[in-house]
Amino acid sequence: MKITNVFFLLFGLAGLLPTVSFASDADLFVDTQEPIPFVWENVNTSIVIRQRTVFVQFERLAPDQNETLELNFFDDVHITAIRDHVEFSDAGGNTWIGTAAADPNGSATFVWRGNQLTGTVYAGASAYQVRHIQDDLHLVREIRTPPIESRASPAWRAPIDDEEEVVALVNQERQIHHLPPLREDSRLHAAALAHSEDMALNNYFSHISQDNRDPGDRITQAGYAWSTYGENIAAGYSTPTAVVEGWMNSAGHRANILRSGFCDIGVGLAYSAASRYGYYWTQNFGRERGVSVCQTTQQYTITAVSGSHGSIWPEGVVTVDAGDSVAFTINADSGYRIRDVLIDNQSMGPIQSYTFANVNQDHTIEALFEVLSPDKKIQYLPFLRLLLLDE
Repeated sequence: MKITNVFFLLFGLAGLLPTVSFASDADLFVDTQEPIPFVWENVNTSIVIRQRTVFVQFERLAPDQNETLELNFFDDVHITAIRDHVEFSDAGGNTWIGTAAADPNGSATFVWRGNQLTGTVYAGASAYQVRHIQDDLHLVREIRTPPIESRASPAWRAPIDDEEEVVALVNQERQIHHLPPLREDSRLHAAALAHSEDMALNNYFSHISQDNRDPGDRITQAGYAWSTYGENIAAGYSTPTAVVEGWMNSAGHRANILRSGFCDIGVGLAYSAASRYGYYWTQNFGRERGVSVCQTTQQYTITAVSGSHGSIWPEGVVTVDAGDSVAFTINADSGYRIRDVLIDNQSMGPIQSYTFANVNQDHTIEALFEVLSPDKKIQYLPFLRLLLLDE
């Protein structure tokens, strides 16, 4: 797989404490007492739960040696990931794709080149990331389960395609770093898709089209009058998570994704089995001429958590557009019941569902559970005894 990026301006070129953990030889991460640099520590704590610095035992990623990875993210989080396959490339980068042993519906995706590793693991209701800081130093973090992930779409949101999922993952990265989301633009999408299709059909990989057009030419011809634009391209990545991890593994691509001056985005994916890389991705960014402040849809977050012995769905940090509604469902495990549901810390009683209608502020919802009392467990026994006597 291969990735590259470009950025151009019309007017010129433009508190979380680390958690200590100790690794065995089989674990992927090795503890370090290196402090978290401020730019990495200053993250959105409504999404990032905790993080720490680590070194990586890259030999554990060798595809000819290990079918599993022992992921010691934190003292209380140890996940075994099972390899499905490794995607190779001539560009010096490799992608490790697999599942979490404790959650077959989960996923594990890692991209590495040289001494740089990025990755995301979804397991149960949690998600964990790896980010390269500098030299051999890396960061691992736990994040609240995002509203868009590669495993599935929440029941309250319609399924999305691969291109839209990339947009959602990019906006998640921006939200972590206190940046507003990028707005999907049909013209940028058209330019991105046309370039991906051209690369796939003509079996080449470059920001410059074979007719000698550059990204600015293609974006302009799609009808987008830009003052600023950027482009990331990638080839060989088979999933949205993999391609975003590949871009986050590169300083230039990551800079485009986290650039504050962009307002809009369009993502295009094309595939050709006859081409060298198979999958071709183009990601166009822009801000229109005359726009000084991005016009974005106001969004709010609803943080949904559950206590032991039950669940709430969707769970984690759910992003909602202003004026939209979202419903939550609460279920107790066998032998337990709902004790209370707290909406913005106010008791609503043992309700089984709740809908936030016409959302215009941030909210929280917390589900609490308790064990069924013995009399509740046996209240149906007399009825069962009558049935047995009738037989």
